[in-house]
Amino acid sequence: MEDHLGLWLTPVLLLPGVALLLISTVARSGQIDVELHRMLDNKNNTSMILAGHLLTRSTLVRNAIVCMYISVGLFSLASFLGGLTAVAAEWTALSHWIMVVLTCLGILGLIVAAQQLIRESFISLEMAREHSDQIGFEPQQ
Repeated sequence: MEDHLGLWLTPVLLLPGVALLLISTVARSGQIDVELHRMLDNKNNTSMILAGHLLTRSTLVRNAIVCMYISVGLFSLASFLGGLTAVAAEWTALSHWIMVVLTCLGILGLIVAAQQLIRESFISLEMAREHSDQIGFEPQQ
């Protein structure tokens, strides 16, 4: 069991980092919701381009959150199955590969989530530029 202790604990050790990323992403989602509600309150001053960007951002953040939840589930499942096989002293090559595959799928989920959040951040910057243009702000060179 000791030989495999590190292997089956590895996925569960990734969870605190994923949790921090989830917390910041959920906060981002809340900020987008506030912006959407503000636009609903001021329908006369609402730009359709900005509304479209908010919807796209909301979709990307939701996709990232879903990917992170899937990753949490895969990491938890990998550790659970690894723990069961280690305790049962039935550690086999198949057990090892199942854990590795589940952990790699969880990491892939995090990569997809990061890609979604990167796209969302570019749209957020584009929105900030459009807001600046609407109010006539000229950045100093």
